[in-house]
Amino acid sequence: MRITALILTLCLGAAPSFAEFMIGADLSGLALLEERGARYFDDGKEQDALAIFKAHGYNTIRLRLFLEADGKWGAVNDIKYTVKLAQRVKQHGFKLLLDLHYSDTWADPGHQSKPKAWEELPFALLKKEVFTYTRSVIYTFKKYDCMPDYVQIGNEITPGMLWPDGQLEWKEREDSKQWEQFTDLLKAGIRGVREIDPKGDTKIVIHIDRGVNPAVTDWFFTHLNEHRVPYDIIGLSYYPWMHGKFQGLETNLEQLGRKFKKDVIIAETAYPYRTIRKKKHELDFPETPEGQRDFLKALTEKTKATPNGHGIGIFYWYPEALPVKDHNTWLGGATALFDSEGHSLPAIGTLAETARSFHSSTDSLDMKKEQRMD
Repeated sequence: MRITALILTLCLGAAPSFAEFMIGADLSGLALLEERGARYFDDGKEQDALAIFKAHGYNTIRLRLFLEADGKWGAVNDIKYTVKLAQRVKQHGFKLLLDLHYSDTWADPGHQSKPKAWEELPFALLKKEVFTYTRSVIYTFKKYDCMPDYVQIGNEITPGMLWPDGQLEWKEREDSKQWEQFTDLLKAGIRGVREIDPKGDTKIVIHIDRGVNPAVTDWFFTHLNEHRVPYDIIGLSYYPWMHGKFQGLETNLEQLGRKFKKDVIIAETAYPYRTIRKKKHELDFPETPEGQRDFLKALTEKTKATPNGHGIGIFYWYPEALPVKDHNTWLGGATALFDSEGHSLPAIGTLAETARSFHSSTDSLDMKKEQRMD
C-alpha cells in the first residue's frame, strides 16, 4: 500500500516541497545602503550581504522598480539601479521577484500615483502604456541576463493602482466601471510580461496589503476571478504592529487555500528586534532579537499550514536596513535582520530552518499515515 501511495503522489503531484518554498528577502535598498557605507557581518566576518542570505537558506530576492524614481525616502530604484542589483542577485544563484510599482515613487494603500509621464494620458493610452512599459522592462531584464522568475503587477493594490483611472473603493454599491478599468490595467501589465515570456515560465503575483482581513481579501480576489485576470500567485502583506495578531492571517490563509485554489506568499513582513514607538496593535512577541526569531518561526509554520499546500513562501521586507549617513532608514533599522553595526541577528536563518523542520515533520506524519494503511 505504501508503494501505491508513493506512485499516486508522483503521478498526481504533491504539495510544494521545502526546496520549492520561497525563502525570500526584499533587498531593494541594498546598493543604496552600501553606497552610503553599510557593511554586513556574519559570524564576525564581513561579507557581501547577498552571500550571507544565501548561506542562511534564502532562495529568492524581491526588488522593486519605479519609472523615473524621484529619490524621496530612498526611492532610487529606477531601471538602471534595479537591473544592476538584479544581476548581482542572479550571479549569487537566487531567483528574482520583480515588484513593479507603476509610479515614480512608493505605491501603497495610501498612494498609487501615476508616473509624471503618464499623468495626462486618456485611459486607452494609459492602458497601452502599461503594456508597452511592462514589455520593455521584462525585455531589458532578459537582455541583461536577469530575467525575473516572478513579476508583481503593482504594489499593495487593494485600493487599485494608477489613480484615479484604476482606483477602487470598497462600498456596497460598486461602480462596475472601476473594476473594469482596474482589471484592464492589470491585464495590460500581464500581457506585457507574456509578450516576452509566452510560455508562462515567469509567474504573475498580485499583491494586496490586507493580510489579516479575510473579507477584503475575498472581495478583491472574487472580483479578479469575475474579470478573468490571469495571475498565478496571491501576495499578502503582514506587519503585526500595523495589521494585528495572527488570528486574522490564519483565517485568511485558510480561506485562500480552500476557495481560490491559488498559491499564496507573504510578500512583505518584518518584526522589530528593538522597541519601535508607533504601534497600532500590541505584539505577541517581545521586541528583542529572540522575539523577532520566534515571530518568524510562528509565521513560517502558519504559512506552511495553508490548506492544500498553497502557502509557498515568505519575503522579509528591508532586512538590510542599517542606519547610515545621509539616509533616513525606515524605523531606524529596528526591523532589520542585522544589528545597528551590521552583525547578523539570530532570526536571519529562521525562515529556512523552520521551513525545513516543518517539511520534515510533515513527511514523518505522511509516513505514519502510510504505515497505518498497511
